[in-house]
Parts: sequence; C-alpha cells; structure tokens
Amino acid sequence: MLAFGNYTFRIAGVLLLNFWIILDCIDGNIARYQKSSSRYGEFLDALSGYFINAFLFLSVGIGAFSYPEPSFKVINRFFSSGLNESFLIILGAWASLAIILSRLIFHKFQNTFHQTQSFREGFIGKSSKGFIFVIYILIHNLLSPSGFLMPILFLAAFFKLLSLFIFFYSLVSSVILIIAIFKFILKSRKLDKYLKINKRLI
Repeated sequence: MLAFGNYTFRIAGVLLLNFWIILDCIDGNIARYQKSSSRYGEFLDALSGYFINAFLFLSVGIGAFSYPEPSFKVINRFFSSGLNESFLIILGAWASLAIILSRLIFHKFQNTFHQTQSFREGFIGKSSKGFIFVIYILIHNLLSPSGFLMPILFLAAFFKLLSLFIFFYSLVSSVILIIAIFKFILKSRKLDKYLKINKRLI
C-alpha cells in the first residue's frame, strides 16, 4: 500500500503499520499472562520485525517515486545537477539494507560472544551515561518501529513529505551502520583481549 498506492492507500498502509506495532507491543504480555510463551513465539515475533525493517523504507522509496510529491523539489535544491525521482528508490533500498546489516552485525556479535561469562556479566553491555547516551537513545528511537518512526511516518504520509522522510532516514540509517561497524569491531577486540588475559591468569 505504501509502495504502489495513492494518497488514501498510503494513509491506510501507515495506519495498518501503527496497528501492527500496537499488537507487537502486547503479544508478549498476552503470551506470558496465558503462560503460552515459547521460543517459537519469540522467533516469530522477531521475524515480523525483520520484515518491517527489510521492506518499510524500500516501500516508501518506491511510493515516493510512483507518486512524486512537491517535497522532492526541496531535496533537489541541495544538488546542483538535479536528481531524478528514481533516486528515491535507491535511497529507500539503501536505508532498508543499512538497517538490516546493522542488525546482522549486532546479532553476529551476540552469537560469537554470548557463551562467555564476561558477556553474561554485562562486560559488553555497559554504556556510559551522559550526552553520548542521550544521542544513542534518540537515534535508536528514530529508527525503532516502537519509537518515533511510526508517528513520523504517519505525519510524512499525511502532509505528503515522504520524499523528505526517505532522504532523512537514509542518512540516519547510514550513521547507525557506521556506528555499528566501529562499535562492535572495537568491543569484540576488547572482549577478545579480556578473555585471553583471563585465560592466561587461570
């Protein structure tokens, strides 16, 4: 609906996505209350989130290309050569790819070190409070479907600003990917050295 629908279908698609996030936030509570939670349910819950991350931005990019908006002219002012609307599809695909790749890096890091005692004790989970932590929380909420992402998407669809939305989120997802690469490379190196030192001491 976001990719190939007109204005009405776009709004309907965004409302359905917001309905999905409400269900996504309560399904775990219902399962725990009914004592029916399982690893299978946990897997399906994560799977739905991956589908959203994989196709949301791509769909918005295709939609912004299929039904061009005046907001695209605002973006074009920053490029002297001028951009074709098809560039929005590339931005959408890149944003989706960057988010999925960031998650893959994080999960590979978890799978590599989760058996170690230092991981379980929170060695790699510590985060400093302060300005950097606030920035991290802000960016996380900008990209999280359960954060600011869905309300911002609704406003962008309602006011016909999807071109600006996809341009902004392609930049944000790029920043997240760069941070994820360097953060987990440095953490894995630090944790690996920590484990080797402790192994020698033992």
